[in-house]
Amino acid sequence: MQPDEVLTVVRELQARNLQVWIDGGWGVDALFGEVTRRHDDVDLVVELKELPEVVGCLSCLDFSVSEDRSPVRVVLRSPDGRQVDLHPVTFAEDGMGWQIRASPD
Repeated sequence: MQPDEVLTVVRELQARNLQVWIDGGWGVDALFGEVTRRHDDVDLVVELKELPEVVGCLSCLDFSVSEDRSPVRVVLRSPDGRQVDLHPVTFAEDGMGWQIRASPD
């Protein structure tokens, strides 16, 4: 995915008051403030309870579910090859986000 495509996805979700956190390679690049390599997808951490709304929102950008391993992971793809990997978490009282079935380390 290109930087402008990532921004379009994030902005669309934010416009609907859906919180997401950029993870993976794009998350690293965001911290560096530059694109360090080519990215096939964007990894987004989302709140598990908002997963259906996030998937529905991304359908308006022509994404559809291509792999559903919820509640662990959901992959969406568009006909033109863009890909979004959703990583749902549930937040504990201390603010820590926990992914179901993730190992404690």
